[in-house]
Amino acid sequence: MQLRTSVEADAAGLAARFRTPAQLEQLDHYLDRLVDASNAPRTQESVQAWLDAEAAFYLTVAQASGNSFFVEFLQLIDARMRMKLRAAAANNVRVAEMHAEVAAEHRAIVDAIRRHDAAAAAQAARTHFTRAAERTALRKDLRD
Repeated sequence: MQLRTSVEADAAGLAARFRTPAQLEQLDHYLDRLVDASNAPRTQESVQAWLDAEAAFYLTVAQASGNSFFVEFLQLIDARMRMKLRAAAANNVRVAEMHAEVAAEHRAIVDAIRRHDAAAAAQAARTHFTRAAERTALRKDLRD
């Protein structure tokens, strides 16, 4: 999680500097999908909608960074998660991550990117991933 936190924070900081208006629109779209999923009853479909929107959100941040290595790295992480960790990830989203508070953490990232505030975007991403790790650590069913 530490590596992903650093990568996502750096990508968000660069995205704040280099994002296009179209990429910002995409981020707003995926943020809306996260909010919709967080407000929906917890079903397999709403959890899948959250997972898909979140993956697309982070991929768009990486693309907006203007650095293809961020994109490639996140695609690698997403592919591994989809192959090996999908059931655990879906369960974690259903219980710990699919809430308005987490959607607000994503909104803080988008708002900083919108303002072209690289430091705030990086900090918002770092805060989100730190909190995600804390939420996961509290889950007894995900502990070794």
